[in-house]
Amino acid sequence: MQITIPVPTYLKKYLCVKYGNIKHVSKRTSLGIYLLDLLETDFNPKEILPTTGDDAYILDLSEFYANTLGVSLNVAKINNISNYLDKIFREHLFEFILIHKERTGRELPAIREFLEYYSITENDFKYETLYRDYKRFKERNPIKKGTRKIKRP
Repeated sequence: MQITIPVPTYLKKYLCVKYGNIKHVSKRTSLGIYLLDLLETDFNPKEILPTTGDDAYILDLSEFYANTLGVSLNVAKINNISNYLDKIFREHLFEFILIHKERTGRELPAIREFLEYYSITENDFKYETLYRDYKRFKERNPIKKGTRKIKRP
């Protein structure tokens, strides 16, 4: 069973590089555990923002999970999956920036490097928007000085 999730183009590019063109969902990965749990159970969709996407990403769900465990699928769950995949993208980017800053002392080049690696263009996602999101992330998640032990080259 394949589930098509609407996603923005930048997110599809990221997911295709990270997981391949189609993501096989299994309980052997943290992403699979979350997605299968979401598909098997009911949840409260009140806090979920609607997702729009000019592209789509396909999740491949084995017949075992689809037939044996049952799948409950609706628009709210699809939106939740899309939002979750976007959170994974942003967390991965922000971690990359933090590591890059520890190694080089600079943040800004890390964003461009990350986007280039995943073939995400300025038309897909504005560089300035990501940098603003990263600054908000830093404000909400301050890291104490001296807690990391990475040596700069």
